[in-house]
Amino acid sequence: MKKVSINFKIFFIISIILVITCSFLKDKNIALVVANFCEVIYLLLNTRKNKHTFLFAIVCFLVNTVILLIKNMYGSALYNLLYIIPLLCYGYYSTVKEKEFSIKKLDNNVRIYLSGVGITLIVGIAIILHIFEVEFALLDTISLICGAISIFLISNRYIEQWVILILVNLSNAITWGILSFNNIVNLPNFLIYIMYIIISIYGLLYWRKNSQ
Repeated sequence: MKKVSINFKIFFIISIILVITCSFLKDKNIALVVANFCEVIYLLLNTRKNKHTFLFAIVCFLVNTVILLIKNMYGSALYNLLYIIPLLCYGYYSTVKEKEFSIKKLDNNVRIYLSGVGITLIVGIAIILHIFEVEFALLDTISLICGAISIFLISNRYIEQWVILILVNLSNAITWGILSFNNIVNLPNFLIYIMYIIISIYGLLYWRKNSQ
């Protein structure tokens, strides 16, 4: 196991403090703060190829599912229970079974296929949402579709996950940036996604370095 540098420890602590602080500023809901705490931890651990990233991710989405059920958002809750959480459980199981957090890369054919399917779904769903005059139709669709793809890539430890996560967090950051411009109360969410973008960029660079 590689020794963790002091710079990463500082980055780790600053990221957690920022996300927790912003979560409290935005919403005093303890469950939401716990979900955000677990999310930033799993992203940070994932950058260093730590198998425990899956445990924090599972807790994050379990808590998020409870929040969704309380808000009567049953479709999103089922999406977590039937798709995201099972894939994360598989990711943890396969990593423990292999006793190693190996980095994988998609071959070009699979990249082209996923890109084609992803773009088609994004355009199609965004058009439908736009017809129904849904605000931020394109940004929300990018976040939804890329988020679904990223979970598959994360659970199977593909390096391309970081590119998709950057797109997901960038679309969310733009959305909350616009909302923050209209109402400063939304600024904490914007800052959280900016932090996630920084973590994702770091993860991409670190995985590339260690996959060569």
